[in-house]
Amino acid sequence: TNPLDSGLGWVVKLDKPDFVGKAALQKIKADGVKLSLVGLKILDRGIARHGYDVLDAEGQEKVGVITSGTHAPSLGYPIAIASIRHDLKTPGTKLQVKIRDKAYPAEVVATPFYKRPV
Repeated sequence: TNPLDSGLGWVVKLDKPDFVGKAALQKIKADGVKLSLVGLKILDRGIARHGYDVLDAEGQEKVGVITSGTHAPSLGYPIAIASIRHDLKTPGTKLQVKIRDKAYPAEVVATPFYKRPV
């Protein structure tokens, strides 16, 4: 993972003098970001853990990986952070998470995780 994939490109000043990783980050920026760090709401009772696969909506193709996950008592459902294909980062995108060999439905949601006012 790099700052551009994590949504932290704003903290990297590519116009500064040479630094370790500058050339690699310039190439990623020029080629386009391929991954994005997103929030997921797991739509069933499974808890996604680090390293679990994120699949497309049909459950056919691996599109990312879970970086962390837990149950959110204040929200009443499981949540996770995942690194997924950049084109799937829009909130509302339906995905699946493979938890112990079973696919669970999930949805990309805005972060930070909290109960938004109605």
